[in-house]
Amino acid sequence: MIKSGGKEENILALTGDLRNEDVQKLLISSTVEKFGGIDILVNNAGGSGFDNSSEQGFKQGMETYDYILNLNTRAALVLCRLSLPYLIERKGEIVMVSSICGLAQGCPALPYYSMSKAALDQLMRGLAVEYITKGVRVNSVNPGLITTTFMQKQGMSESQQHQRESFLSGDTKRIPAMRPGTSQEIAEAIAFLADRKVSSYVVGHTLVVDGGCSILNPLLAHYSLESP
Repeated sequence: MIKSGGKEENILALTGDLRNEDVQKLLISSTVEKFGGIDILVNNAGGSGFDNSSEQGFKQGMETYDYILNLNTRAALVLCRLSLPYLIERKGEIVMVSSICGLAQGCPALPYYSMSKAALDQLMRGLAVEYITKGVRVNSVNPGLITTTFMQKQGMSESQQHQRESFLSGDTKRIPAMRPGTSQEIAEAIAFLADRKVSSYVVGHTLVVDGGCSILNPLLAHYSLESP
């Protein structure tokens, strides 16, 4: 952040497991202590829950389920509850970072992750309806396939990494934009929803940033898209 031009006095860096309520409380209290309040909450922490067994789908154990739901959904709920008094005071914004896996289509390889993101979207909508009357806007960004090290850091096996790399390098027929997205594009979408000057009338919206893949019929993808 400093390398990108941020001033050190405007940065507060904390580390910890966001599934832990003590860490959640520390994050909010330290922010309020340093900056005097909270203007924007971005719930960006999350995980897919790949375990050492390399199992996918419902073969993953309940420990993996608990890990994913506690990190992706429960932590976001607690952080919202803790920060809302400060956000109401400043007429602030909440942006959830969800996923297209939480939309209507099934995702058999990552059912627990998909459940957690669908729940996050519904949490966003409920908060949006209730708290817009108090001046707080709540929205979400739902990314598609993004070129990050997210999956590897979550414990993706070597074979799973190879499958993903093969997809990224060639098989983009399921993405109308013909490429995966970038973290910069997601950051810009978050900044848009967090900026009341440019998105003041956007409330309870899931902003899908996926290159068009969620609106494409997968049965027709092979015949509909051609590389330039």
